[in-house]
Amino acid sequence: MQILEEFWYGNIHPNERHGDSNIEMIKISDLIKRHEGTLMKSLDEKNKEIFEKYRDCYDELTQLNECEVFKIGFKLGVRMLLECYDDLAKNLK
Repeated sequence: MQILEEFWYGNIHPNERHGDSNIEMIKISDLIKRHEGTLMKSLDEKNKEIFEKYRDCYDELTQLNECEVFKIGFKLGVRMLLECYDDLAKNLK
């Protein structure tokens, strides 16, 4: 199957991660989880609710940002391919 068909049929999910292999990201993620757990233990119920709302907003902002970065990267890749194609076409003349 061609890449566009794979994408059309939902077999490609660019927003999913299949096991982070970046050690730095794993370490930082573990630190965030640990510090978040410590923080949650120290908060009363009202402040836990406020923090959870903060975390939800931050997660939403992160998702929007990741989408924008994906689009920028995709467009850059297409521009690179177009430039290569243009150079190839010029060399064939």
